[in-house]
Amino acid sequence: LLERIRDKEHASVYDEMLSTCESDIKKIEQELYDIQHYSETIKKSKSEIKKRLSLLTKSSRKARSATPISGS
Repeated sequence: LLERIRDKEHASVYDEMLSTCESDIKKIEQELYDIQHYSETIKKSKSEIKKRLSLLTKSSRKARSATPISGS
């Protein structure tokens, strides 16, 4: 930062470097957040899959019981 103040000719280069660093920091913070909440996301997905599987199982059982068995 001090170099940026002293070197007015290359201020744009330092501005770009700072901008890149800030952007990288934001990306890393988002990755950390995602990792910290990954377990929560997995639990939610697992719960949704269980619900869908239960509905499919019930539908399948109803379909089987509603279909008459025909003998040849």
